Amino acid sequence: MFAAYVMWGCFPLYFYLFTGVSAWEVLAHRVVWSVVFVSILISLMGRWGAVALVLGSIRRLWMFLLSGFFISINWGVFIWASTNGHIIDAGMGYFLNPLVAVALGALWLKERMSRRQLAALLLVGAGVAVLVVKQGQVPWIALALALAFGHYGLVRKQAPADPLTGLLAETLMVTPLALGFIVYQYASGQGAFLVGNPKMDALLAFSGVVSSVPLILFAFGAKRIRLATVGLLQYVNPTMHVLLAVFLFGEAFNAAYGLAFAGIWTGLALYSWDTLRQLRR
Repeated sequence: MFAAYVMWGCFPLYFYLFTGVSAWEVLAHRVVWSVVFVSILISLMGRWGAVALVLGSIRRLWMFLLSGFFISINWGVFIWASTNGHIIDAGMGYFLNPLVAVALGALWLKERMSRRQLAALLLVGAGVAVLVVKQGQVPWIALALALAFGHYGLVRKQAPADPLTGLLAETLMVTPLALGFIVYQYASGQGAFLVGNPKMDALLAFSGVVSSVPLILFAFGAKRIRLATVGLLQYVNPTMHVLLAVFLFGEAFNAAYGLAFAGIWTGLALYSWDTLRQLRR
């Protein structure tokens, strides 16, 4: 499972290679090639029966259409952030994920929130507020990533499926839009695929593998390690994003970010402590 989080943490290195290409075209290819790669895997594993069961329910189809919409927003914003010098903001978004999930659970599913979780949310909110005041703008990338992924998780709770089947179902639902956009880009002369750049063609096609392999590793590891360990490992990914942003890509980690992350990390520490405490009961 650690390998899965490290791979997700390295995503900025991969998507940075698409600088100069429309983030939405990269997203479209990521969707289409994910369908291709996962379909091959499911064929090799003989799992089409499970896929048929999932796709045989109208309600589940609607759920996977919704989850496909939310994961597409998450993927697209992350790709844009990686190619436009906002990797710190992307890392912040993934640090916000656990507490956004708690807030959405309380809002939509009426899940009870502990006092410590509420305090953690207030600390995170204070951190984001400091950034708004100091920078003079809302950290929309971080909030978009966290809210999109939070709603994605919320929807997937209503349409349970194993990771591979779920990924195939949700990407299939948005594939018509993705294919339409790829065709439009190519027809209008703006496309980056099959225009005499084999390296770019390979990178775009490989995005399906990049999207799927960490999920497979995560699913394999989740069955074998403690839930508490999973909870702590989730911070590997955004930590790597921030470190890569500062030390490799040269993004400025100014005082505003320092204060914002202080609030966010304090809130996460409180949340993690509360989670571990509940698991030990």
